Amino acid sequence: MYEICKIYFLSYIYSLNRLKIQGRTGLTQYFLGICIATLLITESANVSALEKNSIKIGWSGPLSGNSAVLGLDSLTAVKLVIDRINKEGGVNGIKLELIAEDDQYDAAKSVKAYSKLALVDKCEVIFTNTYAGLFATAERAQKDGIILINPLDCNDKIAELPKSTLCIATQSESVGIAIADEILKRKQNPSAIFYDETNPFMNIVENVISEKLEQSGEPVKFKAAIQSNTSDFRTSLMKTKLSKVK
Repeated sequence: MYEICKIYFLSYIYSLNRLKIQGRTGLTQYFLGICIATLLITESANVSALEKNSIKIGWSGPLSGNSAVLGLDSLTAVKLVIDRINKEGGVNGIKLELIAEDDQYDAAKSVKAYSKLALVDKCEVIFTNTYAGLFATAERAQKDGIILINPLDCNDKIAELPKSTLCIATQSESVGIAIADEILKRKQNPSAIFYDETNPFMNIVENVISEKLEQSGEPVKFKAAIQSNTSDFRTSLMKTKLSKVK
C-alpha cells in the first residue's frame, strides 16, 4: 500500500509541474493521474489485480470522425500518466497496460468498445469519453465490478449513476456558461443555437446557454435541434437569416 501511495504522490507532483508548462494538457493529465492512482488505492479496484503481470486500463472515445479532437488529447494525456507511473516502477512492481478503442463518439459503438475492454481484454478500470456511452454502460459496469471514469464531463446526472461510475472533469454546465458569457461580451445578440438533440451533453449546454442569455435580457432568437448525421442545413440557415441573428 505504501508503494501505491508513493506512485500517487509522484504522479501528483509530476502533473503539477507539467501544468505550469503545458496549460490545459497538463491539467488533463493531472486529473487523469490522480484518478488512476486513487482508484488503485481504493477497495473499489480489484486488489487481485496486484497479483497479475499487469493491471489493464481500458480507454474508449472518438479517435476518428467529427469528434476525434475530443478523444485524441484525452488518450495522449492518459498515455503520459501511465508511462510516468510505469517508469517509476508501476504499482508494487506491476506495470499498467493501456488498451484503447475508437467509438467515434457513438453510443452504440461505445457499448461495443466496453464489451471488448471488459470481457475480452479484462480491464478493471475503463475511461469512457463518450457521454451517451457512459450512461449506456454504467449499470452494466456496476454488475461487472468495473470502474468507469469520464474524463470530459461532470454533472449531477453523472453523479446519480452507480457508485462505480466517476467523473473527473469540470462541470458540464461550465461550457454553456462560457459560451453565453462570450456572446454577451462580444455583443453578438440576438443569437441562434444549433445543437445535436441526440447528444445528452449538447442538450445540457443548450439549456444553460438559453437560461443565461434569458436572465441577461438577451434571449436566444432561434434554435435548431438537429440530428448527428444531418448534412443539409439550408432550411435552418435560412430561418436563422430571417431571424436576423448575429
